[in-house]
Amino acid sequence: MNGETREQLIRNTARRMVDRFKLGAPRQATLRAVELRYAGDREGTELWQQVSQVAKALLDNVPVPNDKPHPRKPSH
Repeated sequence: MNGETREQLIRNTARRMVDRFKLGAPRQATLRAVELRYAGDREGTELWQQVSQVAKALLDNVPVPNDKPHPRKPSH
């Protein structure tokens, strides 16, 4: 995990998902969780479910524990 805690990994992954997929980030993370569930990877499923929840919180501008708000790009 490159020295990251699990929580940091989840937050950083969620931020990258939001940057890439915008409003679709929670759904994309959920799809990954489903893929891993079908593959029998319980730990991966749980991790991606948490990524989905954090991505939704970032998009909703809900504070994530021990995190700074995700900067939004101004809409024009």
